[in-house]
Amino acid sequence: MADDEKTFTFQCVPNKTFPGFESADIKERFMKWGMIRRSKSQMFSYDQLFQAYQKDKFVLDFFQDPAVVSSLQVGQSSEIWRWSHVKPSSVMAELVSCSVTSMEFFDRLQDQGIVRESGSIRKCFDEYFEDFVISDELRKVLLLEEAETYPVFSDADRNEFIFLIFKHLCLGGQVCQVSPNFHLETF
Repeated sequence: MADDEKTFTFQCVPNKTFPGFESADIKERFMKWGMIRRSKSQMFSYDQLFQAYQKDKFVLDFFQDPAVVSSLQVGQSSEIWRWSHVKPSSVMAELVSCSVTSMEFFDRLQDQGIVRESGSIRKCFDEYFEDFVISDELRKVLLLEEAETYPVFSDADRNEFIFLIFKHLCLGGQVCQVSPNFHLETF
């Protein structure tokens, strides 16, 4: 096996805490959003230099590594975590930009009137897109390419890690409950 084809190996870092998720304020928000029992953070270290061109191999090696398979926990339901025993035979990873590190990135939502100065999100008539009910201008920006405000974020902006996390939190999934008093500043 050539040097550039070495298998990445991983080690679980047990009992690692993540201070950003440990604060009472964050725990309260996770509880409010129904995510406290649906979220788990784990840390793994790896043994060699990683280059972006190795992304698919890196991810495949991660999910096939015995240390990961024996310690990675996945949610089975809102109350039950189990060890993952799935070993994929192939993966396709996507590079995500992490160049934006400031919440000022989202100021344009207020500048464009999507979010009011108070932090409340401007409402609109309900529209339907795939499995989503779009009842506010923020969801239009996130989902509807034909919306007047969609270009507020470029394609490059939409590939930023901070944007993808924001979109996931805004659109949610089965734990997403839109409140009539929802304010953007709660993020």
